[in-house]
Amino acid sequence: MIKRGALVTLCVLVFPAFLLQTQASDPETWPVVYQDDFEDPGSGWLTGDTEYVSGAYVAGTYKIQVKNDWLLVLSRIPGDQEYLDFAAEVTFWLEGGEGEAGFLFRYQNTGNYYCFTVSTRGEYGLWRKREGKWETLIAWTPVTALNLYGANKLRLVAQGNTFMLHLNEVLLGKYTDPMFRIGQLGICVGTFERPSITVKFDNLVVREDPEIRVLATRAQILYDQAESAYSDWDLQRAIAGFQEALSLYQRLEWEDKKADCYLRLGNCWYIIGNIHRAIEQHRQALAIYQQIGNPKGEAVSLNNLGNCYYSLGDYQRAIDYHEESLAIKREIGDRRGEAASLNNIGLCYEALGDYQQAIDYYEKSLAIKREIGDRWGEASSTNNLGFCYRALGDYQRAIDYLEESLAISREIGDRRGEAASLNNIGLCYEALGDYQRAIDYYEESLAIKREIGDRRGEAQSLNNLGNCYYSLGDYQQAIDYYEKSLAIKREIGDRRGEATSLNNIGLCYDSLGDYQRAIDYHEESLAIKREIGDRQGEANSLGNLGNCYYSLGDYRRAIDYYERSLAIEREIGDRRGEAATLNNLGLCYELLGDYQRAIDYYKGTLAIMQEIGDRWGEAASLINLSLCYHFLGDHRRAIEYYQECLQIVQGFATEEGYLTGASETLWRLHYGLGSSYQAVGELLQAVQEWKRAVEAIEWMRGRLARAEFKAGFMGNKHFVYRELVLTLVELGAPDEGVFYAERAKARTLVDMMETAMVQEPLIVPAALQTASQLLRQLETAQAAEELPTSLSGERAGLERAAQRAREELEEFLSHLSRANPVLSDTLSVDPDRIASYMEDVQGNLGAGEIILEYFVAGEETILWVITEDGIQTAARIQIPRADLAEKVRALREELNEVPDDEGEKVNSMLRARQLGKELYDLLIAPVEDYLQAASHLVIVPSDVLFY
Repeated sequence: MIKRGALVTLCVLVFPAFLLQTQASDPETWPVVYQDDFEDPGSGWLTGDTEYVSGAYVAGTYKIQVKNDWLLVLSRIPGDQEYLDFAAEVTFWLEGGEGEAGFLFRYQNTGNYYCFTVSTRGEYGLWRKREGKWETLIAWTPVTALNLYGANKLRLVAQGNTFMLHLNEVLLGKYTDPMFRIGQLGICVGTFERPSITVKFDNLVVREDPEIRVLATRAQILYDQAESAYSDWDLQRAIAGFQEALSLYQRLEWEDKKADCYLRLGNCWYIIGNIHRAIEQHRQALAIYQQIGNPKGEAVSLNNLGNCYYSLGDYQRAIDYHEESLAIKREIGDRRGEAASLNNIGLCYEALGDYQQAIDYYEKSLAIKREIGDRWGEASSTNNLGFCYRALGDYQRAIDYLEESLAISREIGDRRGEAASLNNIGLCYEALGDYQRAIDYYEESLAIKREIGDRRGEAQSLNNLGNCYYSLGDYQQAIDYYEKSLAIKREIGDRRGEATSLNNIGLCYDSLGDYQRAIDYHEESLAIKREIGDRQGEANSLGNLGNCYYSLGDYRRAIDYYERSLAIEREIGDRRGEAATLNNLGLCYELLGDYQRAIDYYKGTLAIMQEIGDRWGEAASLINLSLCYHFLGDHRRAIEYYQECLQIVQGFATEEGYLTGASETLWRLHYGLGSSYQAVGELLQAVQEWKRAVEAIEWMRGRLARAEFKAGFMGNKHFVYRELVLTLVELGAPDEGVFYAERAKARTLVDMMETAMVQEPLIVPAALQTASQLLRQLETAQAAEELPTSLSGERAGLERAAQRAREELEEFLSHLSRANPVLSDTLSVDPDRIASYMEDVQGNLGAGEIILEYFVAGEETILWVITEDGIQTAARIQIPRADLAEKVRALREELNEVPDDEGEKVNSMLRARQLGKELYDLLIAPVEDYLQAASHLVIVPSDVLFY
């Protein structure tokens, strides 16, 4: 191939063109759209003389002289008009020197076009320049029709992707190439090794097929309309438009436009959730881009295929596609695209649970984005880094990254990005168990999404709010949010999102104990996931169905679902999902009494959690192993696992010895450890662990910002207090036992009172109306602690309001303690104040004054006898709570429901007396020896004894 060197483009001016109205398909009859006979020196072609090239109008011709070797001079038709199917002809004379002359056509830019020339050596050739590199289509071929000493007529016909090359009415050759379907047209002159050639041109005429132009215009309009619908998330309209445009581009044999349509269709189907259909479209696009040699389009298609397989949970295949895309982007110098591919590979490793690998890719992506000044991309990468650290349990670092992302989004005015960052910070606080703070972030994110009309994002925020209320145990509220999210997803055709919402509603009904209804929702979700090819979603639904049958006690059926879920998770490489399912299988075998098999599954879970660096998952696995060894009677090994777990959890402690998300784990961990110490007879050590569990529970309760979340908080945690109280009594420490019994009762009472003061202030006694108002003010002002540090102005204002509210509340409570000490003490659950209050009560007892204090503790009830000399005894009454409640209920019914019939009234009184005697024998008789000299008797009931 003849060497080609430098390139010079000559400037041109617009020359009038006209279009003849004809539908002829014969190029000879196509209307003339451009012509120049070069009689007018002002028609726009180059004139003048430089060291490289000169141009001049000479005797009705246009002359170009090239003065340097290996230099190709291009001159495009004025007006930058692009031509589709055209026929061009020009007369030229080779007046001296060696080189070539001809047409450049379908010109995109200086690095992409075709070139058809004939040379002074009696040859013709056809070349394509792509991405700045020359590629030979027809190598130099001898031609006999060339007149070296007279006029020559060069003719080029481009129909579709086929080019017909003529010289002096002789067809030299024909070539088909789909690379460039449209482009500008011009003439060119070039030199070889000798530095000079002169060529004259005359009578340039261009004709164009009007039918093709009409089709192309219509196709472009359809494509643009579909693009607009796509931007508005009107995906069904977008799909219809792209398909119609595609059919026209197929008629036009316009390969790159066809590929663009397939690409957009793939994106539409991807968003809708039909991943397999999206893959079909992206593969079509990829094949065309590869065929026409469009590396940028190829890289985009590979990237999109990677995204599809990511959505299907086939993360390794996704990584393969993204790495292939990354290699092309690096080859063509696409730094922005390189950053995007690095980010997407990070997403895959994150999904695989390999968070450190994901962080490495995100950091590489972030470095490029900062280097090229891509602030939007920087916000995205810091967001993803936050996600990884969240998954690793490093919540503060996660929040720091997410707040950085939020700040950038606000700085660049990216409302959508701002909403996303707020949402993701909410996810962190949700993971920490700080649901109120999470709810506030989700609500702020939701408001922005509604403001900007982001229906998909709105559905996501509603879903996340549902998640918080689900975690708070408010399942009906959660269902309301999930159903709103579901309605939007169905409206916008988001099948994947629809499946997620159905899944979440199923989880709510599972938690409500309506297992059949839950199964129905999970099966509906499963059907959609199978329909759209969502393998990971399929595994999740199978797991959730397993959970329902687990809750129904059908452990064998649950195991069947879990094993099917496990097979998919292993197939797609979902290590985190695999760990969760192994854990669930362990739970089933544990409940079936097959503890050794359960241990094997838990160890499998533990190994994966350690492999992927999930410290929280590791801690949970260690707790499960501890429980199994506890049930097997191997309490020492159980203690070893508990202590190993404790070291992990304490490693996350940051605030007052706790981390919000760890406190739930901590209290369960300390309780389990205490139970194991109890089993080996180390009761003092057991008591210490249970005391730590109580501290974690009460710290957790103090972190709940809204009163409505505090109501019922102690409901599933009283057993910790019961075990502690019973063991303290057993150890001969009745004083401590009654102290913890009072803490449990006081905590429950104050939770209910605070809830009433915030939610129903009108029913609160007058003495507490001020406290009610101040509590509501403080609850609002506490939002200061929940704002990101980047919002310094807003945060500072709310912090001042919170401080004022605290000071006013403290001042009121101080006044209340003087004016109404009993009511004031009722509002306090501070351990020191409780202890002080108990000492005061005991110190104020006189001779003959006796307190009987009860504490219902599951299978038995503790009764303390307290006199002026202290606690005299702590009796243990052996009656289950349910039996005691039934006896109290029966007595109340007999006393409250007096029959009208006199005879029946007597019988009722006799029954009441008998029931009363039974309760006396249970609750009073065991300590009646202490009551012989009593002048005043104070009974402090507990739990069901409040009837």
